[in-house]
Amino acid sequence: MLLRRTWTTPLTIILALAFIIGGCSNDNLSGPVGTNTTGSDMDGSFLAGQGPLKINAQIKTTDQNQLMLTFEGTNEVAVAMHNCEIVRYNNEIDAPIPFSDITPGEMAMVWGHSEQNGYVNAYRIRLYGGNCPNYDAAFRDTIASIDYAAGTFTVFGRTETIQTDENTVIWTRNGSESHRNIEIMQMRNQYQIGSAAKIMANYDIYLEFTDLQVGYVVEVRANIIDENNLLAAVIKIPFSNYRECVNFQDYLATINVETNTVTFVNSAWIGLVCNNAMLLGLDGEALTLGDFAAGDYVAIRGLPLEGDEFKICRMEKTEPAS
Repeated sequence: MLLRRTWTTPLTIILALAFIIGGCSNDNLSGPVGTNTTGSDMDGSFLAGQGPLKINAQIKTTDQNQLMLTFEGTNEVAVAMHNCEIVRYNNEIDAPIPFSDITPGEMAMVWGHSEQNGYVNAYRIRLYGGNCPNYDAAFRDTIASIDYAAGTFTVFGRTETIQTDENTVIWTRNGSESHRNIEIMQMRNQYQIGSAAKIMANYDIYLEFTDLQVGYVVEVRANIIDENNLLAAVIKIPFSNYRECVNFQDYLATINVETNTVTFVNSAWIGLVCNNAMLLGLDGEALTLGDFAAGDYVAIRGLPLEGDEFKICRMEKTEPAS
């Protein structure tokens, strides 16, 4: 059966996430063009006898609508299955990418199962080599300030304001304890803790802008807008300084505009609303704290502080579940 899917992640453009400091690697690690093999791959994910079809070939064409790939030197046609893992190998790291970032001419290794219709239903696609994007600025620094409402931040070592947009990729990596962390995060998601994070691979998590916090060390790849502004394409948070945000919903009990604090009906948290918090109405419109009232049902996102204090990065009016 030919499986199709529509790419639903809001991160529509993801460019070589795992550039740490160096440039592109042009090493061809995929082996001979046009070879089909079974057995173990270089990271030991598949063992001989399990029967996965593995294609090593240069991509000839891509079809975004069908999530389909054809290859030079082979008649195989691969279709990305639902939840297919797609990564680009660079600097000895597999970085998750969407299907839309695959381009003809790239070397690919594809794992999948051959179907009677002649297609290969792919559950893993790994890209190698090809032309890597060049960024105007690449740096590692500490976040000095954040404007959640504007989607901008600054770092101590640069004078520019760093902007983000819908294509900016923010991510972190679980590290050597990936298998245990994933189990913990999946369990927490059932309780709405960190539910915005999306596990895209065994060790990589996509994040929201409100996951960024003052004091975080970040690795940024950005392009110059003008002398005062950069546009971030990729922001990586080293997992060692990352704290997972907490989400919950409740009715507001009190609002104090002068102190930027709120309290809740069912939760003991004392909410400290950031000066530049993302405050939204039912239709996603921007609000001020004065636009909220006791009795409003809100979705909250932020970080627990000491005692009963809770830092609010995002507060949005919403409808209570029926």
